[in-house]
Amino acid sequence: VRSSAVAEDAADASFAGMQSTFLWLRGPDEALDGVRRCWASYFNAEALAYRADHGAAGGMAVAVQYMVDARVAGVMFTLNPVSGDPSTVAIDASYGLGVTVVGGEVTPDSYLYSKVTRELLRTRIGTKEVECVPDSVGGGTVVREVPVELRARPCLEPAEVARLAELGRSVERHYGRPMDVEWAIDRALDEVFLLQARPETVFTPKRAVVQAGSAADRVAALYLGGTLLRS
Repeated sequence: VRSSAVAEDAADASFAGMQSTFLWLRGPDEALDGVRRCWASYFNAEALAYRADHGAAGGMAVAVQYMVDARVAGVMFTLNPVSGDPSTVAIDASYGLGVTVVGGEVTPDSYLYSKVTRELLRTRIGTKEVECVPDSVGGGTVVREVPVELRARPCLEPAEVARLAELGRSVERHYGRPMDVEWAIDRALDEVFLLQARPETVFTPKRAVVQAGSAADRVAALYLGGTLLRS
């Protein structure tokens, strides 16, 4: 059960994480309670202050989704989130549910994939000390230690990195802009699920401002009698 607020993931701002999410709820009673608590979190002090500061419109829906029993999960940017290089896809991955990656509870594996050559450019192995998995006893989730022998291994094969990166490119083409994507690979089905896609909000707005400034400079040159050179 998770939020879907108006303007929650806008192109120039992200309210991600300000509303509550509830994982591995079982049965209608737990689901209904999760919906109520998720909706109530829309009115917490942090969310109210953020929306007021950014002039965001009100309103929120609550999504009830099928839960993926993730073998591996994480986040993917369809550009390099450190340098802003749009020719690469950056993937962070760790064992279990992606909440440990998003929440900074683990140092994940990091992969850099080239959109141009379609090859894996870099692999950095993280410590991946814990994973978040379904609690088979009490419901919800539990965080447990990852076996030592698995921590030093990459949690994704090169073919899986390529598969994810190509899906990320498809998402980027669909929306026409760099994207921040959450994903998971199901433990039993070995299928990739794209859980959420939101606009990348760090480098893309800056690039838009630079482009707008360049256009304005060209217009100013025309009005001032300058010369425009065509390349």
